[in-house]
Amino acid sequence: MKKNVLGIYIVMIVIGIVGLFFYINQSRVPASSSAPQQAVPQETIAVAVARRDLKVGDVLQADDFQLKNRSVAQGSADLTFNLAAVNPLGYALKSAVQAESLIPPSALVQPGSDDYLAMFIKPESVIYPFTLDDNDSYLLQNLVAGQGVDIYLSYGLDAESNDVVSPARSIRDSRMKALMLNKRVLAVKPATPVKKNGVEIVERGSQVVVELQHYEVKMLKELQDKNARVFLFPAVAKTRASDAIKNSILPEKEAAWPVKEDEIFTTVNEVDELRG
Repeated sequence: MKKNVLGIYIVMIVIGIVGLFFYINQSRVPASSSAPQQAVPQETIAVAVARRDLKVGDVLQADDFQLKNRSVAQGSADLTFNLAAVNPLGYALKSAVQAESLIPPSALVQPGSDDYLAMFIKPESVIYPFTLDDNDSYLLQNLVAGQGVDIYLSYGLDAESNDVVSPARSIRDSRMKALMLNKRVLAVKPATPVKKNGVEIVERGSQVVVELQHYEVKMLKELQDKNARVFLFPAVAKTRASDAIKNSILPEKEAAWPVKEDEIFTTVNEVDELRG
């Protein structure tokens, strides 16, 4: 009998020890393990994703990249790709970017800046600014750096002397002659807007900066010395001169003028034969 009672006591002691050990282990579990983790603050950034492999010196066109919004953690390294309010269209690249990669803002060179012009100007080239008249202001909305412009001469034939004159004596006799096609635009510089009678307008002084060759500049200066009239139009790639002018956005008066392929001069030296 005493042995049975002793066995019961021993079992009770063992059960008590096991229970005490289990209780101690439970109390050691950190209270924070059951608490929900705090979410990392996020912010939305605008990024540009390259649609193809881009190399140094490429001027970004609309089909070269895609703009997207992304949520990233605050303090993340991805914040270096945030474009903020910058639209990279027309910007040049100073470092290569692989397809499907993010374009870093640090690789972008702003059109019209000194760095931008230095990237593209060649020893045999000249940076030539065209100052726009009011009738040419439509170019500000239709041109970006990296695109091309076609340069045309407005002319006519003097009935008495049969000389080439520019501008023509009458609208009926007006003709247009392609001088230079698809010349690269380096920068588009709108004049500073001013307010007149409460309305914001862009006064004269806007410029389109174009890359030309030395002989082309000589031709233009000779024509300007004769008070010749020259027009710029957005270039239409891989078309003949007559097709390019038909497909361009023209002011109403110029749109009615026929484009002639007639030879006005065959060499640069014959430019001085133009009299206006």
